Amino acid sequence: MVLLSAVAAVLAVLVPAAALLVWTRRRVFVTQVFGESMLPTLRQGDRMLAVRTGRDTVFFPRQLVVLSDPEAPVIRDERNRRRRNYLVKRVVAVAGEPLPEGVAGGPGTVPEGCLVVLGDNPGRSHDSRDFGPVPVGSVLGTVLRRLEG
Repeated sequence: MVLLSAVAAVLAVLVPAAALLVWTRRRVFVTQVFGESMLPTLRQGDRMLAVRTGRDTVFFPRQLVVLSDPEAPVIRDERNRRRRNYLVKRVVAVAGEPLPEGVAGGPGTVPEGCLVVLGDNPGRSHDSRDFGPVPVGSVLGTVLRRLEG
């Protein structure tokens, strides 16, 4: 009887912990910066903690986001899994706001369901100046913070 209650106590701790781990893994991810497009804010090799976006995610200017590169092809890896090229950019305009100067597709306003994203280092960035507004569905996550070390 003592052994049974000890097992029950261990399960009472492990099951919720495992559920929390699964939930966290589905909601939060770590990504890394490659390139100089976000200098001086983010540097090559910086790691960031991001939260996955959902249908109810609200985007706002100055927010950092991780998104699929709209101009990069989807490739297949050695296990035949789809791989995409991701970008880290800053939201500068949301639906209904004027398109910033120099953005592909301008002048006008940002279409419904789209964002304008730019790198902080304009001379080294592949962003909405090249490919125009991006659908919010291409945003994988919003950056919570840069990770140390």
